[in-house]
Amino acid sequence: MELLSVLKTGAALAIVLGLMGLAAYLAKRFLPAHWSVVGPSSLVRVLSRVPLGGGREVVVIEVSGARLVIGATASQITLLARFEGDALRSEHVGSSESTTNKGAQGRGNDEG
Repeated sequence: MELLSVLKTGAALAIVLGLMGLAAYLAKRFLPAHWSVVGPSSLVRVLSRVPLGGGREVVVIEVSGARLVIGATASQITLLARFEGDALRSEHVGSSESTTNKGAQGRGNDEG
């Protein structure tokens, strides 16, 4: 009797896990890509990330064509700069140039 009970429980567990796996596969395969939280169709793209140590980092992200430079810690996110259009191209990210002047140019200052 004991063995029969263990076999029934194991079979039920295998069926439930199999159905969960099947549901996950079908959801990934057939749900529209725009329901995805991350990926190529996402509204937010991470362009560059530089860890500063101590759980702090500077991240360049793109949201609807605007590029944002943010500082992030475990408990806080701070907007450091915002660039519109091509004011901050990806080849500038990570360079030793100061982004302060680029930020002024990116906010509509067309001098220079």
